[in-house]
Amino acid sequence: MRTNAKTRDSRLFKSVFRFMERSGTTALRMYAMYQPLRTFALIGAVIAFIGVLPMLRFLYYYFFVSGEGKIQSLVIGSALLTVGALTFLLGLMADLIGRNRQLTEMTLERVKRIEQIALARGTLLPAAAEEPAIGEEFDQGGNRQHEQQRGGVREDRG
Repeated sequence: MRTNAKTRDSRLFKSVFRFMERSGTTALRMYAMYQPLRTFALIGAVIAFIGVLPMLRFLYYYFFVSGEGKIQSLVIGSALLTVGALTFLLGLMADLIGRNRQLTEMTLERVKRIEQIALARGTLLPAAAEEPAIGEEFDQGGNRQHEQQRGGVREDRG
């Protein structure tokens, strides 16, 4: 069995490294979209852990060496801890938004199903006939009212 000779370079990717970079980015995006809390909590934990290291350095020098200096380690560590906490909160917000979207979609599906059943039974008019026209309002009795542009006189359409 023979293979064809290489006639040109690949148009899919320029190098193996570029292909791995794009594949990794796509995988991270998909994982963040479907598991945002887990993804951002992991990223936040890694950043927070990196932030703890300079703070431990500061504490070591403060207690065991000279008791002064190395304040830059404390500043960098606290900044990284803050970024880690914010990343975790971002993941929490993304997870809550995703759950809210799912609940909204389920509710919309149920409403559509109920409307289809009601239309099939003949107990519900089509949606266009039920909605008030622009400029119409309902009074307390449920009657449609329309405010005329001439003099603000209301006319009951009942």
